[in-house]
Amino acid sequence: MGINDFWIDALGDWMSLCKHEKLSNYAGKRIAIDLSIIINKSLRTDIDRLSATCNPTYKCKDLLQNIIVEHQVLTKTGILPVYVYDGMSPEEKKKEKERRRALLEKAGDKYIELRQQAIDNINAVEPIQFSAKQLKEATESRMKSGKPTPNDQTNILKWMKKQGLECYGSLLEADQQMVALEQDGIVDGIMSEDGDTIANGGKVVFCKLTRKGGYLTCKVFKRDDFMKDCNTYNSKLCTYPELMVDVALLLGNDYMSRIHKNGPVMVLGKYANNEAAEDSRRNGNPRGTRQENGLI
Repeated sequence: MGINDFWIDALGDWMSLCKHEKLSNYAGKRIAIDLSIIINKSLRTDIDRLSATCNPTYKCKDLLQNIIVEHQVLTKTGILPVYVYDGMSPEEKKKEKERRRALLEKAGDKYIELRQQAIDNINAVEPIQFSAKQLKEATESRMKSGKPTPNDQTNILKWMKKQGLECYGSLLEADQQMVALEQDGIVDGIMSEDGDTIANGGKVVFCKLTRKGGYLTCKVFKRDDFMKDCNTYNSKLCTYPELMVDVALLLGNDYMSRIHKNGPVMVLGKYANNEAAEDSRRNGNPRGTRQENGLI
């Protein structure tokens, strides 16, 4: 579940101050990994992967192959992946899923348009010619519209079971299950890009995975470090950790829209130490100007 402005605002300066470090520094650690991260990454890099524009749907062997490669890359760092996959989305997420589905369908428009032109002109005396720009736009369009089918997910799960890889299914979304695994001592950390992993109590969260200088690197949120009394990261949540869930609700998330004007300034008191904003408040504007406060 995504939480609006969580990484950038709710965690204060953590994102800018936290440096990337090698994933291999955590060799031997059991890390719960949201399988959807691996799948979505593979969808964006595989030109022949299954797309929402394909009809009929079919098993995408290239997607499974990419998952295998990603697994090999992760294990070469020495970590022990524990994969967790989503279950059913709660009813509260219905609107967000419909919004994403609409964006997915719209993303493939350029590809579908060119594809239909080619079909309509298949028997033409003069073959239709597409420019390099049109082909590029169509390819990018198709890439953005990709999504795995139940066939793809079944293939991936069958491969994991056959390889004896440790994997767990969640009743709802993977993040809640991964936090439970960490709390029960089954894993040493969590790899996820969703803020609710932290809001739900994740202790060690690996995010922003990338390759730098030939190494896999990431940023690692460590709750004990974040919650130090010195409040290094200038976040209200360091001082009031019990409000973590409240902030997630007030800022808005995949389950519920943000309440009008409940932006980082109102919810978190962001920029409360800014003298210009303070002067503006004293002059009758409780939130300061939009320029002083940033996004409201």
